[in-house]
Amino acid sequence: MITAKEFQSKFISIIDQHIGKDTQAWKKYDGSLVTNIDLIIEEELYFLIKENFHDITIISEENVKTHKEEYILKNKFAIIDPIDGTENFNYLNNLYGCVISVVYDSFVYHGIYIPEQKNIISNLNIKDQITSLSNIILLSTSCLQNFDTNNNTLSNHRIFGSSSFMFFILFSGKANSYKYCKNCKIWDCFTGLSLAINSGFYDIVLNGVKITNMHDLIKVPHHSNFQITKK
Repeated sequence: MITAKEFQSKFISIIDQHIGKDTQAWKKYDGSLVTNIDLIIEEELYFLIKENFHDITIISEENVKTHKEEYILKNKFAIIDPIDGTENFNYLNNLYGCVISVVYDSFVYHGIYIPEQKNIISNLNIKDQITSLSNIILLSTSCLQNFDTNNNTLSNHRIFGSSSFMFFILFSGKANSYKYCKNCKIWDCFTGLSLAINSGFYDIVLNGVKITNMHDLIKVPHHSNFQITKK
């Protein structure tokens, strides 16, 4: 069986082969943006997973047939988001990430790759990340309605438009916490939550319930909220 290190290398290689190529974008059924690069990367990640892990369930943002109201995650599944933050990728060329999780019996891999920085945080290296005393609080856009923008309550808050990029900022020690107020999809949060659990550095609350181990992520609603805070 492929090792986690080998899998990570192939994951990064697939992304790097296509980032920077000519991009075409269009609106999906829900009004969000998708590009040809999203779909090309998704197809190659599908092939990578299927080639190495037989009889596995794959959940992807770009494949609506895999979407459910609630996911029961057992021991043979993968979750991918080929480009998380497609608007940022298409218009800004930064502040986006690529996400994958694979759990197949004893094989476990969770990775968030930031192509613009050529940097990855995964379960292979998260415990080695440098922490800091940053007081920055990361928020999803769904949290904005809870704040009065006429005062200073947002002065130390940041919203980057990509959950994977914000997880990366958090795990790099450049933020103290990350709050997603509502409607978080499984591909937006599963890999990041898994890495937070693996690190042991964070207090995690998912849908109002404190989670401490991977067993707590077996049953995940399609629309979730969470808060992760540095211990």
